[in-house]
Amino acid sequence: MRDGAVTLRTLRERREECGTRSPRSPIRVGDPLLPPSICVSLLFLLTPRATLAHLAMATRLSDIVPLLSLDGLRGELAELESGSFVNLTDEELKEKIRLIHDAFTFAAPIYEAGTNIFRAVRVSERPTQASRVSYPPPERVRSNGRLNKAGEVLFYGAMGQFASCLLECGHKVGEIFAVSAWRTKERMMFGHFGYSQAVFDRIKTLREMPFFVNQQASDERNKMIREWQSRVFTAAVPPNQEHLYRLPIALKNLGLAQIAEPLPEGPTLFSGVIYPSVAMWLLADNVAILPSEVDTKMELFEVMLLVIDSIIETPKPDGGKQTAHTLKAYDFAQADSQGNLIWGQKSRFVTSPTEQADNAKES
Repeated sequence: MRDGAVTLRTLRERREECGTRSPRSPIRVGDPLLPPSICVSLLFLLTPRATLAHLAMATRLSDIVPLLSLDGLRGELAELESGSFVNLTDEELKEKIRLIHDAFTFAAPIYEAGTNIFRAVRVSERPTQASRVSYPPPERVRSNGRLNKAGEVLFYGAMGQFASCLLECGHKVGEIFAVSAWRTKERMMFGHFGYSQAVFDRIKTLREMPFFVNQQASDERNKMIREWQSRVFTAAVPPNQEHLYRLPIALKNLGLAQIAEPLPEGPTLFSGVIYPSVAMWLLADNVAILPSEVDTKMELFEVMLLVIDSIIETPKPDGGKQTAHTLKAYDFAQADSQGNLIWGQKSRFVTSPTEQADNAKES
């Protein structure tokens, strides 16, 4: 069995519709970007059926090295969380991550074809090529991100909604974004990090835990590791401190390990990682996908040209603040067979004021 591989432990479990909500009316031109309390209902609005697979770390270090005691595991996790990893080489950190995950099990969602994924890129004019709204070339990845090293390319997007990918861009009033909508053509399986009730409670995140988290093993070892993963993966990283991303990057590398024994007719590798959006208070789910998976299992079917029209902050009694964003949609494009973006198309997500009036008359 190869280093870093994972083995499927049990058969997949069929889940019902992820969102359990029927599709709603399309987003309207000029509608405000929905506040967090409303965005929760959109998380899996456009996501079809998903399958659940249970997996276990298959490095089986305990066959060679004794399994860490719970006290030993707790100490290793605390040291890494306090920053000891900055003194480790990449290889030393990799081995440390493997050691603490020995005997760790988790449930991985497998999304069926037809899943909608959104991506936002800041632009100054209408993009002309589909490649402009997809993952960036390596030379443009100049620093570490939450899941990537400098020079390492990933497709960062949002699962089933586009609010979180806009917030992750750190947008300002007047800025223009090309928000692309992609649809999967094949089944795709994802690892995941950042989900634990303890972290959700600390940040006061008002949402339910994703179904794939609720299906995980709940013994003390697994719970300890999962809560640690959630804390370190969702930790805020200050500007110019991108070296602190080395720990979540190491977790991502483990999470994308090769599958040693795939399920019959199941995916043979992980397509990427799902994680809660830090910029959106963990209320929505982001995704980082391998470029090869984007090229072979996803298709672009719409690009929306949106402008941030206003951002209004309102103080709350508890000392916090509520932020409302208003977007304006100016144009829509679809890609031709050569990857050229053809603008002036009718959107399948956003309705214009005229269309809203026409729909009202028809109803």
